[in-house]
Amino acid sequence: MRDVTAEEAADWRSRLLENGLVPDSAFLLLAFPETLFLWHRESPADSPPDYVASGGPVWKRAGRNEAGGDELPLYKSGMRFRLFSWLLVLAYEGRSADPTSEPERMLIDAGVYDRMRYGDVRFEDDT
Repeated sequence: MRDVTAEEAADWRSRLLENGLVPDSAFLLLAFPETLFLWHRESPADSPPDYVASGGPVWKRAGRNEAGGDELPLYKSGMRFRLFSWLLVLAYEGRSADPTSEPERMLIDAGVYDRMRYGDVRFEDDT
């Protein structure tokens, strides 16, 4: 889905929580092609996102083809791979978050970055 609003993302989150499809974790990040939405566990189920950031820098960072040319198409599996790679580099490889990057500033401000540093990155499979 493109151009997802904060209200639509909140509705997605509410339905996921209602159906027990969200693991018990300190944060929930919903990633869409245009925007990343982040909530703290304590946020009410129907609340708007606690943090919002552009998804562009995440998708572009890992979105070059092997020859270093144009971006690769953004499909569901590609988004999953790029998001996982971005978080893994920040968590496990210890690259410092860039406070000038909107999505990384979101992780810093929310407290995600400090909690995930040198940790493990997993994602829930929807298959």
